Amino acid sequence: MKGRRLFTALLAAPMAFFISQEATAKDACTLNDAEISCFQISLKDMHTTQYSVGMKSVNCKAIKLKDKSDKKLKSYLLSHPVPFVEHDGKYYFTDHHHMSSALRIATGNPEQKVFGTIIGKVSKEDVAKRKKQINAKSDDEAFWNIMLGNTWFYPFGVDGGGPQDPYDLPSVAKLSKGKRDNPYRSLAWMVRECGGYTKSPTPFTEFRWAYYLRGKLGMTNDRLRETIQNKPLDPETFKPEGKLKKDPLYQENCMGTVDAKESQKLSFCNTPIMTRAIGCAGIPDAQGLPGYIANPDAICR
Repeated sequence: MKGRRLFTALLAAPMAFFISQEATAKDACTLNDAEISCFQISLKDMHTTQYSVGMKSVNCKAIKLKDKSDKKLKSYLLSHPVPFVEHDGKYYFTDHHHMSSALRIATGNPEQKVFGTIIGKVSKEDVAKRKKQINAKSDDEAFWNIMLGNTWFYPFGVDGGGPQDPYDLPSVAKLSKGKRDNPYRSLAWMVRECGGYTKSPTPFTEFRWAYYLRGKLGMTNDRLRETIQNKPLDPETFKPEGKLKKDPLYQENCMGTVDAKESQKLSFCNTPIMTRAIGCAGIPDAQGLPGYIANPDAICR
């Protein structure tokens, strides 16, 4: 099955299927201060729905997770349940790819469990109905058509191109090793942390900003990766030393984040690459993007 056929088929047919939000309660998770049912699942059993992550963001999350005690890590995971779509005995997670990749690095354990919650179910009947609607050649094509139509699947690759073939979706382990690093996704995260736009519940917000910034800056992945010092941490040797915020790994990867000292953050956000990217985020060209903040003094060049 070709990804481009999947995308074409999506445009040709209406959306119609059932979504169930039932889940077996095994642990009490919290989401937006509300208690929800959740379950545990290991990283190796989770099926991804996006092709890339920004390793700068993953690195920062990994460093913070590594610094937590077992008790604090469990508490953190309970308050950050991973959303899943269930289909044919498999669990496809639609968000928290960066957190999951960071957890794989921080623990070095493919059996590490996260807490998940079911946001949707796609039954065999749903797939059969969609297959008939779009005249799909396979059940897989119909299934991914449903996933795409509900923004449960981001079909674009590390260079922004697509749609890609779902068969090429990487494992959590591969994402955590930097094999699918999208430095523009890291840049989009950094721009948000520096106040260039606000956090939004819109699916794939950072990827939409990444696509926009790629078009404005025009830098290759390799050049941008070098500019922002975007490189993967080795799960086997990654051992932050001493107090977290004094650790060189933290300073290299997390200086743009909201919990950095104001002086450090200001210095980071005023670097040439960040000044340029933040300027591009504030111009009218970006006003259709989620979280946009108009800046009449913004310059994009």
